[in-house]
Amino acid sequence: MRFISDHVEMLTGYPASEFVQENLRPFESVICPADLDHVRGVVREALSRGDAFSLEYRVITRTALPGGSPNTVEVRPIPAGGRCG
Repeated sequence: MRFISDHVEMLTGYPASEFVQENLRPFESVICPADLDHVRGVVREALSRGDAFSLEYRVITRTALPGGSPNTVEVRPIPAGGRCG
């Protein structure tokens, strides 16, 4: 990942610096495991076309307790080097 907003910390509990260039934490590590295959498929397809996309999935926060409810987010990233970037 080349850029992620500092606001990701409010959503996940982890600072943006941990995600950039997968320095310490791949972003997939906070995606709800039940949503991960769907997220990967949508991202892979969009990147292969060079298109922007919209995606909704659940995020497991740093402070989530076992059995707790994850946050649901909707993202609209723009792939670097694609038609929109």
